[in-house]
Amino acid sequence: MYLNMKIFEPIPETANWLHFDMKGSIPAADDFADHITFARKCGYNGIVLEYENRIDWKTFPGIAKKPFTSDELNKILNRCRQEKMEVIPLIQTLGHLEWLLKNEKYRQFRENNSVSELCPSNPEIYELLCQWIDEILQLHPGCRFIHIGGDEPFHLASCPQCRKRCGNDPKGKLAIYLEHISKICNFVLSRGIRPIIWADPFARSGKESLTALLPAQVILAKWRYSGKVDCKPIQKMLAAGHDVIGCSGICTGYHEHCMQIEERLDDRFDNIDQWEKLCKRFHIGRINTIWGRGTGLWEIYSPWHGHLPAILYAGNKELWKKHPWYRFFCRLNRVVLRNHPNELADIREKMLTLKTADKLEKQCLDYWILALKYQYLAASARIEHSQLILLRQIKPYNGEDPWVVSKCLENMRKLKAEVDIWESEAYEYFRSNMLSDAEEFISGRKSYLLTLLS
Repeated sequence: MYLNMKIFEPIPETANWLHFDMKGSIPAADDFADHITFARKCGYNGIVLEYENRIDWKTFPGIAKKPFTSDELNKILNRCRQEKMEVIPLIQTLGHLEWLLKNEKYRQFRENNSVSELCPSNPEIYELLCQWIDEILQLHPGCRFIHIGGDEPFHLASCPQCRKRCGNDPKGKLAIYLEHISKICNFVLSRGIRPIIWADPFARSGKESLTALLPAQVILAKWRYSGKVDCKPIQKMLAAGHDVIGCSGICTGYHEHCMQIEERLDDRFDNIDQWEKLCKRFHIGRINTIWGRGTGLWEIYSPWHGHLPAILYAGNKELWKKHPWYRFFCRLNRVVLRNHPNELADIREKMLTLKTADKLEKQCLDYWILALKYQYLAASARIEHSQLILLRQIKPYNGEDPWVVSKCLENMRKLKAEVDIWESEAYEYFRSNMLSDAEEFISGRKSYLLTLLS
């Protein structure tokens, strides 16, 4: 247990933190540091770093993916210090551990053989997580908070041992969750640090009152990234005696990943607006999340460069409204929503004429040009693909016009050639901007297009 005489600092209601998820495509250390400087200019005062396996952890040696070296990590953390940004490391201590559990070496830690979730009944897990937390705290001397995850434990208490432990407990599966996460939180508190956990296990079940059973100093991060954001879960968690921080989504799990490679901005701006109002209403801070994937083994999302408008908006919406691109992007959003190939091609040409003020703006603009070309190809391919299917389906009833079929096939051949050009341009973009995971990002999208055009 932690020492009760320790006075823990609260998260100020002025906290406006930016979250970087490293599961997806990430820039090299120098560009990463430049994103932190940009975040400070936007009005953020903290950075949440979700590391995943981008560090070669001593606790889990040999399974890192293109990890940062010690010098590279120090470059990023030093920039945070120079910009006076609070640094909050984020790790996962229950679910979303695909990067670890997919390895056969760690198979024994899976919950009911799920590659995404730890089994809380495994007696080795607690000591291993504590060792990992100590390793992270050594990298972040002086940090006040650590986020230990805990969201979306979809396989919770699904193995026989966990089900037996739940028994007839009226808390159901949350009994296992509370026991596991409370032990981890108490360990963090024993190190003089306040833990943050995602609140959705309680909010999803409507059992926010059970948060009263957590250690009192735990901070609950309440997120919702689409639709109407309900204030009732926040009220219940505050009433249960916990500090709460609200979480908006700058890049989230949108449904059109295969059809477009950047999100609609109106959805993001609406979500940011809702959270800004709620956080002011309840006098709580905010985390603005940028996700790299939905889970560790889902498709990769777009690089951070494309999110510049939403990053700027969440940091200081007035700065975005005064930006020279503002009116153009308002029009762009409507075009993206309508998804007509001719409009997409036209606005992409107009985007080529926009001026950029610095390197980051150029990276953003070049990415959107790439994204719009992809969406144009996807929209065009779907039209030709659907038309060809329809013509073949109605042929027994009405015959067919060979010229129309031939024209459709010719259009598909031309689009295939354009896909190859897009692939070359995408590789050049990733290479010139030193972004990770180019091959995965590009091959996944290309295969979707070619499936339509086959």
